[in-house]
Amino acid sequence: MPDFDRPAMATSSLRSALAPPGPTFTASAQAVRFVATDRGESRLYEVGAASGSLAAVTPAARCAVGQYAQADNGLLLYVASDSTGPDELYWLDPDAQEHALTALNQELRASWRLRPAEPFTCQAADGWAVEGFLQRPPDSPARERPHPLVLMIHGGPRDCFGHRFHFDAQVLAARGMVVLCVNPRGSDTYGRAFANAVIDNWGHKDCQDLMAAADATVERGIADPARLGVAGCSCGGFMSMCAIGHTDRFKAAAPGGCATNLVSFHGTPDIGWYWGRFSTAQPCGTACSTCGRCLRWPMCRTSKPKPSCTTPSATTAAPLGKPKSSART
Repeated sequence: MPDFDRPAMATSSLRSALAPPGPTFTASAQAVRFVATDRGESRLYEVGAASGSLAAVTPAARCAVGQYAQADNGLLLYVASDSTGPDELYWLDPDAQEHALTALNQELRASWRLRPAEPFTCQAADGWAVEGFLQRPPDSPARERPHPLVLMIHGGPRDCFGHRFHFDAQVLAARGMVVLCVNPRGSDTYGRAFANAVIDNWGHKDCQDLMAAADATVERGIADPARLGVAGCSCGGFMSMCAIGHTDRFKAAAPGGCATNLVSFHGTPDIGWYWGRFSTAQPCGTACSTCGRCLRWPMCRTSKPKPSCTTPSATTAAPLGKPKSSART
C-alpha cells in the first residue's frame, strides 16, 4: 500500500459527530474499505487485499459523512453533502455511478439562492501552499467590484474546511459578503507535517498563512481592503484575536468560544487534560523511556519517576504583514 498520510476512520467536522465505521471487507473480500479525509474531502477508499493498491470509491468534491453500508451484491449506501446542501442519502452501483435516494431539503433549497464554494489557493510568505474555499454572493458575477470579506477560521487547530454545507458562510454570502474559509498550517487532511507545523507555535506561521490568504483576495480584486472582517470559534476564536492583536487590517472581529490564555487553559477546558499533549506540546529532546513523550508534560501513565525537563523550546512572535499601529482610531 502506498503512503497515505491522512486521517482515517476519525471524527471530523467534515462529517457527522459519529465516527465512521472501522475497516470493512468488500463483499468479494478482495479489498478493504475505510473512510479518510484528504485536502478537505472526506471519501470512502479501498485498498486491494493482495495488491495493496489504494483507490477512492466515492466521487470527488463530496463530503461523505462517514456512515456507509454495503450489500453482498456490491451496492453501497452512504451519506454525503456538498457546499450547496446538507446531508442526503446516496447509493453507488457496481459501475461506480452515484444515485440520490433522498431529497430531504428540496423545497427549502428551492427557496434559497445558493452558490457552490470555489477552491482557493495561495502561497504563504515562506513558500508553503495554503488552500481553502471561497464562498461568493449567489448573484455576484465572477469579475465584479470588490466585496466586503469575512475571513472565517476553523477550530482545532486539527480541523479543516471542506466540501460540505456551511450554513454560516451561505448566510453571510446571501447578504453580499465574500467568505474566505482557509486551512492554514495546523489543519487536518493535509498530512502529518502540515498538521504538526503549529505544535507549540500557535499564532505564528498559521496566522501568517491566514493573512497571506486575506491579502491574496485583495490583490485579486475579490475583497475590499477597507471592509475586511474576521471570525472563528474555539481555536478559530483564538486566531481571530491573534489577528486583531497584530494588525489593523480588519474592521470587525467576532471571536467565539475561544481560549484567551493558554496557560490557564491547560488542564481546565471541557476538551480534556490530554489535549495539550497533542496540540501545544513540542518534544524538547528529553523523552520518557516508557511513553517517549516530552518530560515537560507530566502525562505519561507510569509510576516510574521522571526527571524535569530543563530545556523547554522557545518561540518568538513573527510579523504578520501589515503592522499594528500604536493607536487606534
